[in-house]
Amino acid sequence: MKKIFFVGCIVLFALFAQSQATRVTIMPEFPQRGDMVTVTYHPGLDSSGKGKEQEAVQLVFSYSNLYELPGKITMKRSGEAWTTSFPIPRYGVYATFYLQNGEWTDKLSSTQHYAIAVYNKKKRVENGYLYNGYSLPAQMGKAPGVKAAQRAMYEEELKHYPNNYEAKLRLLSTELNAGKTPEEEQLALKKGNAIIAERFYADPYKMGNINKVTMGYLIMGESDRLDSIRKVIVQRYPKGMAGIELRTGEIANLDDEQEQLRKLQALLKERTPANEEAFAEVHEMLFELFAKNKSSREALQHARNMLALQAKQNSPYIPVSLKSIAETLLKNKIALDSSAAYASRALALADKFPLGLIRYFPETGFIPSFVSEKDRKAGTDKAKANTLALLAMIRQEQKRSALAATLMKEALQLSRDKETLTQALKFYENTGHKPEAASAAWDMLMLTPNDTMALNAFKRTEQTDLLPAKMVELDTVWTRRMRASLNSERLNKKAPALEGLLDMEGNPVSAASLQNKIVILNFWATWCVPCMEEMPYMQKVYTQYKNNPDVVFLVTNSAARNTLQDAQKWAGRKKYDFPVYFASEPKLTEQLGFQVIPATFIIDKNGMIQFRMIGFEGATIEKKVSVAIELLKGV
Repeated sequence: MKKIFFVGCIVLFALFAQSQATRVTIMPEFPQRGDMVTVTYHPGLDSSGKGKEQEAVQLVFSYSNLYELPGKITMKRSGEAWTTSFPIPRYGVYATFYLQNGEWTDKLSSTQHYAIAVYNKKKRVENGYLYNGYSLPAQMGKAPGVKAAQRAMYEEELKHYPNNYEAKLRLLSTELNAGKTPEEEQLALKKGNAIIAERFYADPYKMGNINKVTMGYLIMGESDRLDSIRKVIVQRYPKGMAGIELRTGEIANLDDEQEQLRKLQALLKERTPANEEAFAEVHEMLFELFAKNKSSREALQHARNMLALQAKQNSPYIPVSLKSIAETLLKNKIALDSSAAYASRALALADKFPLGLIRYFPETGFIPSFVSEKDRKAGTDKAKANTLALLAMIRQEQKRSALAATLMKEALQLSRDKETLTQALKFYENTGHKPEAASAAWDMLMLTPNDTMALNAFKRTEQTDLLPAKMVELDTVWTRRMRASLNSERLNKKAPALEGLLDMEGNPVSAASLQNKIVILNFWATWCVPCMEEMPYMQKVYTQYKNNPDVVFLVTNSAARNTLQDAQKWAGRKKYDFPVYFASEPKLTEQLGFQVIPATFIIDKNGMIQFRMIGFEGATIEKKVSVAIELLKGV
C-alpha cells in the first residue's frame, strides 16, 4: 500500500510541474546535442502574476553538465517575455535552472527547478535520469524525500539503459544505506563488488576504465579497496596504459634520482603502439632528470617525445608544457637557444593557454569550462606577460641585455601579476636597477602583503628614508581592502546553539559566558597539518585580544578522528596559551555545515554568524580575523 502511495505522489508531482511550466517554454521540445535551444520566460502568464514587475532577468543554472555555458545567462526582453538561446554541447545530458533578479527568484516549485533534458530523437540520452537524480539536492535542499526521489531516478535510468554501470551502483548504494540488518548490507555490497569486478575485467588496461572502477568503490563506501586494485593492475597488467601510469607514479615517489632514471629508461622499453599515450609523463620525468644532469641532447629528445604524445592526445596543456620546458632549460642553464625557441612557441600559443577548469572524460576527451571574454583577455595577457618575462630572463642569460630589457618592459605593460613581477624583480636586481626592482617588489606586496621575499626585496631596494612611511601605507591599504572584502562577505546567519563544547577538564562551556560576546570559533584536529600551520597566526590574534572582555576565543578540536584525550595530550597546549576546547556534540559541526578544517566562524554579539573562513589561508588569516573582530566592534 505504501509503495502505491509513493508512486501516486510522483504522478501528482509530475502533473503539478506540467501545470506550472506555462511561464517557461523550451524549444525545441526534444532538444538534441548540437541543437540551439531557446528558453522563453513569460512572466505573469499564469494566475500567480509572478515575475511581471521585473526589469531584468537572469537564467541561473542550479545543476548542469553543459560545462561550456556560463553559470548565469542574462536574458533579453522580447515584448512582454524574456528569452535566451544557447547550443547543447556534444556531450550535453541534463541541466536545471531558475530565474533570478537580485533577491527575486522564479522556480517551478519550492522543490523543483525548470529543466533541460537532452534527447536522441524522443528518447532521453543515457545518464539523463541519473544526472536528474544528481540534481535533486540542488533543487530540493533538505526537503523530505530527496533520497527516495533519487532512487526513483536511478530506477528510471536502468529501465531505459539496463547496463548503466553508475546507475546500478547508485541504486545499490541506496539499498546499502537502507539496510536494516548486516545481512542486507552484505548482500548489497556483494552485488556492488560483482558489478565493479565485471567493469574492471572488461578493460583492465586503460586508466579511464580504472577511474570508473575507483569511482565504483567510492560509491559503495569501499575506499579501502583502492590500494589493492592498484596492486592487481601493476602485478597482472603491468604493460597496459593503466599499469604504465601507476608504475610511473611509483617511480616518481622514489628519493634516489639515479634509481628513478634507471627505472624510467627500463620502463621506456615497454612502450608499444597500444600503450604509448601513457608515456608522456615518463618522457617528462626523463627530460627533467637529464636537464638536471646537464645532458642537453637527451633532455631535448625527451621534451620532443613528450610534446608529440601530448599532440596525439589533443592536450590543451601543450602551451603550458612548452613554457615549462623553456623554464627548466633556463634553470639548469643548458640549451639556451632551445629554451628561447620553446618560450617563443609558447608565446605564439598564448591565446590557447588553458583557462578555468578543464575536465577530461574518456568518452568525450577534454572539455573546457566557460570563461568570460573579460577573464579570457586577462588570462591571455597574463600568459603573454609570463612568457615574455621568461624570454627576457633567457636573453639576459645569453648576455643580450638590450633585447632582454625590451621584453621585460613589454611583459610589465601587459600584466603586473605575481609571476611576471617575480621575474621582473629578479631581472632588475640582477641588472642593478634598484628603482625598478623596488617598484616590482611594491606591486607584489600590493597583491600579497605577507610575501616575505617581496618584503625583504623591497627593503633592499627602496630608499631607506621612505621605508617607514611605505610600511604604514602598506598596512593601511591592506586593512582597507580587507574591510571591504569582509563586509561584502557578511553572512548574517543565525548561529546554532554552541552546545557540547567542553574545556580540557571536560567541563561544558556555559552558554551565558558567550552572551553579548564576539566569538571566534576555530575548528581543528591533531592530525590536520594545515590546522597546525594556522595555530601560530591564531595565537597572534589571541594575544592581541585576550584581555578584551568582549571577545571570546573557542579554539576547538572538531572531534574528527580525535577524542577528548587526543585534544588533552596535544603538544600545542604547552606551546600556545589560548584556551582549547573539544566538540563533543557532532550536531554542532553538522549545523555549521563544513567538511574541511581548519574552519573559523566569527559570531557577533547578537549570535549571528557574520564571517566564515574555510581552509588554511597562510599568514592572511591573522589579518583577516583581526579585521573581522574590529568590524564587529564597530571600529
